[in-house]
Amino acid sequence: MSTVDNVINQLAVELANKTINGAYDKAERDEALAKLQQVKNERDEALGNLENIKLGFEGMNRILQSDERLKNLYEEVKAKQTEKEEQ
Repeated sequence: MSTVDNVINQLAVELANKTINGAYDKAERDEALAKLQQVKNERDEALGNLENIKLGFEGMNRILQSDERLKNLYEEVKAKQTEKEEQ
């Protein structure tokens, strides 16, 4: 094999290796991006659930604050629950 043939052959091997490595890198990057998007979606869902819980608590708090008897009853139940937990 001549020197020119060896050079051409070596270039072909190097190009093939770089192409393969590039394909692996792209596949790994695509997988990482997909996983990142999944985590972001899960985070957004959790934040949405948290906001709904917050709104529920705010609504209950408004109800308790609107009626002194309910507020007192809540405080009484809360005190009893605290006593049970301390025992």
